[in-house]
Amino acid sequence: MRLTKIKLSNFRCFGPEEQTILIDNLTAFIGNNSAGKTAALSDLNRMFSENNNDRLLHRSDFHLPKEKKPEEMEAQSLYVEAVFQFDELKAAGQDGEYSIPYFFQHMVVENPGEVPYLRIRLSATWKKSSTLEGSIDSQICYITCPESEEILEDHYVRAQRHDLDKIRVIYVPAVRDPSKQLKNASGSLMYQIMNSINWSDETKDHIKTKIQALNAQLGQEKGVSIFGTSIAKQWKEYDSDNRYSTASLRFSGTDIETSIRRTEVVFEPTVTGKEYTIDQMGDGLRSLFYISLVDSVLDVEEQMRKEIESDPENTSFNRKPPILTIVALEEP
Repeated sequence: MRLTKIKLSNFRCFGPEEQTILIDNLTAFIGNNSAGKTAALSDLNRMFSENNNDRLLHRSDFHLPKEKKPEEMEAQSLYVEAVFQFDELKAAGQDGEYSIPYFFQHMVVENPGEVPYLRIRLSATWKKSSTLEGSIDSQICYITCPESEEILEDHYVRAQRHDLDKIRVIYVPAVRDPSKQLKNASGSLMYQIMNSINWSDETKDHIKTKIQALNAQLGQEKGVSIFGTSIAKQWKEYDSDNRYSTASLRFSGTDIETSIRRTEVVFEPTVTGKEYTIDQMGDGLRSLFYISLVDSVLDVEEQMRKEIESDPENTSFNRKPPILTIVALEEP
């Protein structure tokens, strides 16, 4: 399964006339500022990002004609469409076993004997309303007619997010701040991997015991004890709710899930032996490390696939990777 083309209409700088961008195995967009390079990548992010916030449409996503002022606009509609081809169906074999079943019912065949393809379209309408942004209605559908035919109402089939999540876009912005992706927060690259690890019960119990011992040891320090006692005492003066009656200092979480949220990457030069964090690196190295981190995620997901194929009952991770990942890299 691979992306073969992108279609845009009334999306950002693209006007009402449909624009088609043909995609090869690797495509680089080269053009002037505001020519539409970022817009062409962002439309994929609106459909296939793992981050919910990246999939939200805004007023600025709707095209504003040159002769119009924003306050003069009453309504606007847009659509962006991604077309995928299933080259694995050209030859016999099992290469498409993970991608084809999810989308088989919505594939389109132009002519007998030709390779099937899939059309996924995001359509949206903006209307002026009492709110600052206006009101935006959107939907993502499969288009079940060939590209050569006119799209009728019954050619739209609502796409389920569960199936759309099988396709994933990793958007790497021009200004790359890897520290955000190294935080174990929903939507970050770190979260994708760390949250899917199959931790053994033995490891969980062992870490919990160690954490409790660490908190107890730190609490024995005189200064820590004085500060912790004061926090608990003063809180009782302010609150009488039994649910939150006792306040105490804790230096680490009580379970493995809380602890891994503090995971970080450090760099150790061989000469000084001092550890450096990502924030202490220069802009160029941070940018390179961001790209390296994306490669790490893809590498781990390849290991996931191999484990699923060889020993599905004993995998290191508790999720299946997407069947298709598109890396959209700004200013490589």
